[in-house]
Amino acid sequence: MTTKLLPSRIDSLAARPERYDVHDSLEKGLTLRVYPSGEKVFRFRQRGTDDAKGRVVTIGPYSPTIKFGCVTLSQARRRVEELKDARRAGKADFVETALKIARERRPEPITAGQTVDSIALEFWKVLDVQRKRGSKDAKEVYDGYIRAAIGHLALKDVKRSRCVAICVASKTRVAKVLGTLKQLLDFAERRFADDDFTNPAARLKASDFGARNKKRQRWLDEKEIAAFWHALEPDPDGIPETVLERRKMAAALRLLLLTGVRTGELRQARWSSVDLEAKTFTVPVALQKLTLKQADEATDFVLSITPTALSLFEELKELADGSPWVLASVTSKAGIYDDKSIGRFMRRLWKGEKASHGRNAAKGHPALAKLEVASPHDLRRTCRSWLGKLGVAPHICERVLNHRLGRIVETYDRHDYFDERRAALELWDQQVRSLITSTSRDST
Repeated sequence: MTTKLLPSRIDSLAARPERYDVHDSLEKGLTLRVYPSGEKVFRFRQRGTDDAKGRVVTIGPYSPTIKFGCVTLSQARRRVEELKDARRAGKADFVETALKIARERRPEPITAGQTVDSIALEFWKVLDVQRKRGSKDAKEVYDGYIRAAIGHLALKDVKRSRCVAICVASKTRVAKVLGTLKQLLDFAERRFADDDFTNPAARLKASDFGARNKKRQRWLDEKEIAAFWHALEPDPDGIPETVLERRKMAAALRLLLLTGVRTGELRQARWSSVDLEAKTFTVPVALQKLTLKQADEATDFVLSITPTALSLFEELKELADGSPWVLASVTSKAGIYDDKSIGRFMRRLWKGEKASHGRNAAKGHPALAKLEVASPHDLRRTCRSWLGKLGVAPHICERVLNHRLGRIVETYDRHDYFDERRAALELWDQQVRSLITSTSRDST
């Protein structure tokens, strides 16, 4: 049986006298095996090649929630993608071994006498399966601001005064530090259900320590859009990138402006998601900014590629030179740029770069010298703001950016507004081209 696997459908699958398989129509190769005992296990069947036999990889037992030794639906799909990538790169044996270790890992029992450090180790395991970035960010905050103050203490000895001291010492990073501290101690409180421990940081607020919630509002106006676009042209006296990398980054930033997609959605895109003939660009669920619950219910997001965006994708296709990645990196072992690359390039475009490793210092582009610095995400905000300025209906603007419209709206309105979104992006494409050409005429 083949169907789109959903948590509700998986829960409704009943045991039979003989085991049976349910194949996922969304992630090719992913199978859920239902045993007579009622246990449900995710498996991945790899197809054979001319020189290798196909085989089955057991991903892990199904669980509707995060649970050690088990796998949720979204995790299973993500691991299938990892196996496919490893298969293409010839590293399937390594990934299968890693999956086996992950399945066999079980949480160590926590006792009241254990230190915060030991509890943090268990917390990192949870974050590693809950978040796309895993526990990396939380570990950095913990090691830099929290560990020295309370890491050696037993949980019962962590008092509010200690939490206050941590927040005071963190200064400008208090919001991030307090958030990590609360999450860690909340986790500890939930795991100590039978104890009298209560999170001592629960009632603290970042605003108590002078933190202000600054929402970024930067977006580009008519002249700024034209100046930014032209600043991306080849400049032998500008940023010390190779010509090849500069062309890739320029195309990427222009695409972010024209499509409104998130940086990570473009940076991690594969050519299998781009159909140049149909003029569509698909953002798979795995790359969308979603919670685990939202990911289980979401579908791939399909954008229409406008004429200017099409020429940029065609340029990137040529520069990729056979790589499966839309933004292919020749310097990275993984073949893909890291999550800071586009942002670093854009900052250097504005501010230039200091001298290092025998290179001369480089100045930012003169056309941007008097303009406020912008970030890649500001291009997404620019796209959304201009769509509204051009008269596009608010709900269409939000759907262009793949924003959720609220539970009630999404429950009763199942239309994807593809044609309306395509018309909106084409209108925006025309506006950008008009701004660029008019500025070119004015400058000559």
